[in-house]
Amino acid sequence: MGVPVVTWPQDAVVSRQTFALLSAIGLVELAAQDADDYVRIAVELASNTEHLAQLRKDLRNKIQHSPLMDVQGFTAQLEQCFIDLYQDIDRKNMTTIKIDNKDYELESLSDEARAQLANVQFVDQELQRLNAQAAVLQTARLAYAKALTDALPKTDSLVFGTTH
Repeated sequence: MGVPVVTWPQDAVVSRQTFALLSAIGLVELAAQDADDYVRIAVELASNTEHLAQLRKDLRNKIQHSPLMDVQGFTAQLEQCFIDLYQDIDRKNMTTIKIDNKDYELESLSDEARAQLANVQFVDQELQRLNAQAAVLQTARLAYAKALTDALPKTDSLVFGTTH
């Protein structure tokens, strides 16, 4: 730990994992929008040794005090989600459920099967929420990137490390 990374999140989920980690520790400025941006960020990071040293110094603390390390908070949120899900199922007063195109009476399910059903339903709801949130954030990101592109000076080329 202590080495900052630059990432370029793309369409595949795996390519966005580093972005998710950087976001959780407040370092989204290390995420590129395209190949040129990736090179720009890496060059700027390598060129500014004071900033790089400060990032390295602060990185462990940022991670330790981020939501990534808040096991108690995560557990409390997960427990509350399970409670809310159970109450939602109870409110709906469902009597049957269809699994793999077969109907099951809820009363006939074992406690283990009911618990797993609650887990599946919780994950499904959470995926729906996250997908909706991701769609909103992607739309906002595209709008901000467009506005940024429009706000940048129009030049034929950029030369790193020099000013004109």
